Amino acid sequence: MFRPLALLLLLAPGTLPAQPLSVDLAKRHFQSGSAYFEEGRFDEAIREFRETYRLSPRVELLFNIAKAFDRKGDAARAIEAYQVYLQAQPQAADRAKIEQTIAQLKEHIGQVRLVDVPAGAEVWIDGYSVGREPFAAPVTVTAGQREIEARPSDGSATRRISVLVPARGMVTATLPQPKREVVVKEVVVERLVEAPRWYRSKAGWGLTVAGAALAITGAALLGSAPSFQSDSHAAGKRETEYLALQDQAQLFQQLGAGLLGGGAAVTIAGIVLFIAQGRSDRPAHAWIAPSGGGLVIGGSFE
Repeated sequence: MFRPLALLLLLAPGTLPAQPLSVDLAKRHFQSGSAYFEEGRFDEAIREFRETYRLSPRVELLFNIAKAFDRKGDAARAIEAYQVYLQAQPQAADRAKIEQTIAQLKEHIGQVRLVDVPAGAEVWIDGYSVGREPFAAPVTVTAGQREIEARPSDGSATRRISVLVPARGMVTATLPQPKREVVVKEVVVERLVEAPRWYRSKAGWGLTVAGAALAITGAALLGSAPSFQSDSHAAGKRETEYLALQDQAQLFQQLGAGLLGGGAAVTIAGIVLFIAQGRSDRPAHAWIAPSGGGLVIGGSFE
């Protein structure tokens, strides 16, 4: 069982009287540690007993810390804490019993030789700091599966390894090298892609202009046909002149209507090419050819 303390006298021998606040705080930590110990929560008990010892360094607390490590099953830390207690209390009445306990605990410890630990790194084993690199000798630990951490002083990534330590034997723990970070730079090439523009269709312009010219010519011919008809009805016109003017008026009407219709068709074809150019980046080609008294419109896309 851990050593009970006179909670009202939490002072190391020879020290000045403690401040009331420190005494009260030390009492609370000790009470918490005692409760954790009874509940089997030894990590919490050790933490509270250590804090009590920091506030009021009574030698009995060293025994309580050692007892908590012992009950936890951490033989290496228990031996260390018992030895610290015996050094602080060389005339302890139960010294022989404690030394016997230490001898028994030594059957359950092993050693770890640490390799590739960064200089100055703090080493933790199962959550407890055991010192900083360099170590003069292998580290004594409790036999079994142990979790080792090396925390570099430069703040770089913690190195971890798990090792199985044999009782009364030694194992080498080679800390893994940190993984190299591969930085991949993404090169983004911006390319301006210009959208197709309808007015770039040369064929469209050609057809539209040609169609407009034909339509204007046709409209002009249609507009001149009535004047020939009026002239044919003028007084004094002979029959041959009348018929000639009527034929000319009819010819202008037919030709004008044909040109006007053809011009409209060609213009529409040009507009179609404009639309096609606006929807595609491929150039369009078109052609117009006479056929059988009319016009044939054709084209192609590349």
